[in-house]
Amino acid sequence: MNENTQCDTMSREMVICMGCGFILVALVLIYLLFGLWPTEIKNSGSWEMKSHLFFWKDIYLSQELRLLFLVMISGAIGSYIHTVTSFATYLGNRKMCKSWFWWYILRTPIGISIAIIIYFVIRGGILSANASPSTFSPFGIIAVCGLGGMFSKNAIDKMREVFETLFRTKEGRGDSERLNKLT
Repeated sequence: MNENTQCDTMSREMVICMGCGFILVALVLIYLLFGLWPTEIKNSGSWEMKSHLFFWKDIYLSQELRLLFLVMISGAIGSYIHTVTSFATYLGNRKMCKSWFWWYILRTPIGISIAIIIYFVIRGGILSANASPSTFSPFGIIAVCGLGGMFSKNAIDKMREVFETLFRTKEGRGDSERLNKLT
């Protein structure tokens, strides 16, 4: 067996803790999604500012901030789907390696970050800057941001390709000109 194929498998206890943690994360994400989902004030076209979360009775959020939180939650849900699917696949194939622990832990924050970037691209480029969140349906933006979270690994790989192509420097320029480079 060569060095690249060795796998120090996770202990049963570690797998159980991760599985229970994933279930807890799912419950929290669902709770947050329902707790922050906008309700329209009758005949006004704007969203209710008040939310009820955890132990706080009333949290007042602007429409824009509420939408940003929903985008973050959808990115987390998307990356959660990717993470848990991968976890179940590797666990089912008995190839759950300890070295991947942090990949599973960090996938959700990465998905949240990708969702925020996608949201800013949509708000800054596709929708009018003057558009109020109450003038468009949150479903479309939240769905796209959730997909961004779900495919965050693919999105990062594709963005790397695009930006390396767009910002390629000529041979002998850029980092090649700098002294004391890392090797």
